[in-house]
Amino acid sequence: MDVTLPSAFLDEVSRTCSENPLMFQESFPPSNAIVADFQQVLGRCMMKYNQNQGEFMISDLKSQVTDVRNSMSQNVGKMLKREEKLNILIDRTDNLQVATKAFQKTTTKASKKMWWKNYKIIIIISSIFIIIIIILLSTNVISV
Repeated sequence: MDVTLPSAFLDEVSRTCSENPLMFQESFPPSNAIVADFQQVLGRCMMKYNQNQGEFMISDLKSQVTDVRNSMSQNVGKMLKREEKLNILIDRTDNLQVATKAFQKTTTKASKKMWWKNYKIIIIISSIFIIIIIILLSTNVISV
């Protein structure tokens, strides 16, 4: 609640009562006319400020709704940005998975190709070695 509203109420009651000439005519105890006049002043001021209080409350609620709406729209904007970033990360992850599978296929093919190449070299060297041994055995350079 706004602090200026009660202060304004008290200022107006004080000003109205101090402007009333009946207040200064008698000292203690006040007469019925002064009490009735004070009750009327107090009643008018209460009605006036209670009506204004409703307007202040409505305007205060409107400003709170506006603040909440602004906050929500900012949060929605942040969520949309996060969603965009998340979608970008998901796309990158998918691209990395595709690249990984392609790399695994090429490395598998390359490793098989290298294995066959090494296997062929081993067979050729073994064949040459066996042929050399057969030739040496047939020429009696090596005897068994």
